[in-house]
Amino acid sequence: MAAADPPGAGDLSQLAENLLHQLQENFQALTEKITLGMEEMGERIDDLEKNVADLMTEAGIENSDEELRIFTVFYGGSTNSSQICKLRLYICNKMCVA
Repeated sequence: MAAADPPGAGDLSQLAENLLHQLQENFQALTEKITLGMEEMGERIDDLEKNVADLMTEAGIENSDEELRIFTVFYGGSTNSSQICKLRLYICNKMCVA
């Protein structure tokens, strides 16, 4: 500590350094938690897309572009509205039976 430093300046500096270190550790832990959550959500979305595709297959809806079908169902695209209606009816019937 330099002679011009007020008493306790070293303690304040150490306290600030410790606080920054804790913030960095907390930020790293939060980043890891968010990344894990995003990976899990990605897996759930993949499963959901597969289940929708399976339901469409069971309902007899055929289309060579699976991603287009999923996009159409989930986002209300107008590629083939009769297929969307058919799938929705099929899903409703499956839910009522279950």
